[in-house]
Amino acid sequence: MRFRLRLRAPRLRGLREACVAATVASLVYLPLWVLNPPPLRILETGSLDMRFRLRGPKPPGKEVAVILVDDRSLATLGRWPPSRHFFALAVDDLSRVGVKLVVFDMLFPEPDQPVPPQLSKIAREAAQRLNDPQDASLQAELRQFASADPDGEFAAALRTSGSGLLPVSLAFAGAEEETPAVLADQVYQRFDRSFTIPVFPLEAKSAVVPIARLAEVALGLGHVNIPYDLDGSPRYDYLALPIGADFMPSLPIRTATAYLGLPWDQVGLVLGEGARLGTALIPSDRSMRLVVNYRGPPGTIPTYSFVDLIEGRITADKLAGRIVLIGASFIGASDSYPSPFGNTPMPGTERLGNVIDTILAHDFIRESRLVAPARRSVDSARRRDGGDALVSLRHCRSAASPGPGRVSPLSRT
Repeated sequence: MRFRLRLRAPRLRGLREACVAATVASLVYLPLWVLNPPPLRILETGSLDMRFRLRGPKPPGKEVAVILVDDRSLATLGRWPPSRHFFALAVDDLSRVGVKLVVFDMLFPEPDQPVPPQLSKIAREAAQRLNDPQDASLQAELRQFASADPDGEFAAALRTSGSGLLPVSLAFAGAEEETPAVLADQVYQRFDRSFTIPVFPLEAKSAVVPIARLAEVALGLGHVNIPYDLDGSPRYDYLALPIGADFMPSLPIRTATAYLGLPWDQVGLVLGEGARLGTALIPSDRSMRLVVNYRGPPGTIPTYSFVDLIEGRITADKLAGRIVLIGASFIGASDSYPSPFGNTPMPGTERLGNVIDTILAHDFIRESRLVAPARRSVDSARRRDGGDALVSLRHCRSAASPGPGRVSPLSRT
């Protein structure tokens, strides 16, 4: 009997150690599971998609239209990306018909140089040597060839219109770089009181910005990074993302602000709760994500071909007074995403249109949230301090999050 008891004692000790380990692991992981259990999250998002389909398409407002560089456009323009000469023409045409804002869903991080500098110099010198009157036509063509400056044309069109907004892409991997100086006036300038501890799973290490000639004449800049849910669907828009000591607004927030005629420094960031445009709060979760209230399947927001704009086939009444988003969607482009309506991917530019329409219509979907211990402590602080407790931002970063924000590489032009 003693022999058998001595054999069982190590087994009992091992069992006790396993139970202790399981208990400690449960105490560590249970709060994370309770706050955002993956199986429950997948069921919840699937239920949201089903409710969208049961609701059916919802007519969008009259504020937004989409123009896409599509396969027909590339067949006419000849290449991707198109020369920025065509974007200059587009801005001029849209200004003439009374468009309120022109918003580009394309990155412009590098100069557009159709003619190498050395070749341009040769053409200019050749034109100067042509003195025969019979060569006047050739001389003019050589001078035009040598002086081609699509970036200058595009910048001039943006400056004249005063209504162009451009995107920024934030990178969350790689070496940390100094925040580009051009973003100093583009980040949130005002912070409103918040009693919610924010969670910032992503902090940008660098930014891809438009070339200086374009950024300097744009009405505003905003990021176009996309947050993906656990199943890979883009159900949200980041109202703000941290970069350095600042917070970069999304392009839809900048667009809605400009459309409403609000000065940028009068837009308040409410950390962990949303952004305040005038008296209206655009709600978010603690990670500054706004749920996109999709209006319907692709094409629900009025959509036109870029080549039809350039060749004058879109009547003014279809665009006047609207926000016009210009992007790309063609065979081989990766800037298309799942939507709750059917299996046809939605162009990323139309997705932006859905975000803007959600904001302007104040038609928000609010997610129910469990009161986490951090939130309870803030509520307790609020009660103790008579409602004046403020949350300190820079100490509230967390690594618990959904997938990282990404931008389609084909958005680069």
